[in-house]
Amino acid sequence: MQMYHALMVFAAALLSAYASAAFVRKLKSELRRPTFWLLLFVAAAAGSGTSALYGTTRHAGTGLTSSYGWPKPFYFQYVTETGTGSDGLEVLYFTGNTLFYAAALLFAWTAFRIANRSS
Repeated sequence: MQMYHALMVFAAALLSAYASAAFVRKLKSELRRPTFWLLLFVAAAAGSGTSALYGTTRHAGTGLTSSYGWPKPFYFQYVTETGTGSDGLEVLYFTGNTLFYAAALLFAWTAFRIANRSS
C-alpha cells in the first residue's frame, strides 16, 4: 500500500466519522477530545507493530530476504548464503500502516457509535 493510499483511506474514515457526528452526539463529543485521538493512534501504532508478526521470506539472488508487516512490509532482513546479514526498518512504511490501522479503528468506532445511538 502506497502512502497516498493510506492517507486517502484515513481521509475517508475521517470524513465518514465527522459526517456521522452530525447525527450522533456522543461521537461528536468524542471526536473533539484530544485523548480520543491519542488513544486511537496509540492503538493503531500497536496494531502496526503487531503486524510485524506476519512475514514472508523469498529467495533474492545470493540469499534470502524476509519482509515483516502488513499491509506494507516495514521491517526487512537479508541473509546471504554465507550467513552474513543485514536488517532495516522503514519508518515511512510503518507510518503508512499506522494510518491504515487508524482508519480501520475509526471506521469501526464510528459504526459502533451509530449502532448504539441510544446510549
